Amino acid sequence: MKKFISLTLLFVILMFVSISYADDHGMTFSTDPDREELERQKQYKLEPIKAWEEDLNGNIVEVTPKNVNGSIMSVPNDGFLYIYDDYILDYHTSDDKRFFVSRIVVENYAYDTFAPITYKQQSTVVTEWSVSSNLQLEVEAGNDFLGKIKASTGVDVGSSHTSSKSEDIEFGPMQVPPRTKGTIIKYRGGYYGNGALRYRKYSPSGLSWLGYYYETGNGWSVSPTTTFVYMESPL
Repeated sequence: MKKFISLTLLFVILMFVSISYADDHGMTFSTDPDREELERQKQYKLEPIKAWEEDLNGNIVEVTPKNVNGSIMSVPNDGFLYIYDDYILDYHTSDDKRFFVSRIVVENYAYDTFAPITYKQQSTVVTEWSVSSNLQLEVEAGNDFLGKIKASTGVDVGSSHTSSKSEDIEFGPMQVPPRTKGTIIKYRGGYYGNGALRYRKYSPSGLSWLGYYYETGNGWSVSPTTTFVYMESPL
């Protein structure tokens, strides 16, 4: 049976490279999530982009996403002109353990001695937001996405955060019992936003406004919340 102790502070991350090594005190630091964490992260998978159009009379019809934001398919070849207009946020939610940062592990094989475990940021790690491709590629929409979440929550969310290497103890010490593995995991919080990018649709000449084109845009921004989780499991 695992024991969990959560503590919420301020700061966080995700990473581009995997780092793992042990210090002089037998604590193993790693930026690589274990199998259990990888399984937990599956809950955050984003839904595919959907699209629809609305004419000037309010009639709505679902269409194939046109990737009008200049992504892999570039500007659509249907002959119409699309100009980004706004990002409409439908709802938001938060999760203090959205982004895995790194972990410290101590395996105490002793039969009668407790072993200390503390968390230090032993390498620099960057947490990047996780959002649909149109929010990444349409810069103005990405900025509006962050701005709408900030305005709705009062939280200064962003697209990334860097945690720098430090010798400061951020969590602990905890005492790992004999014949037990102790693990401290550091998480960065996130705010999820769900909504749509709205484009104004014009005739090929650009002179006639025909209505709106919408694409769903959703994902997780990076929040200023850090959470530490301590857990134990028998060896």
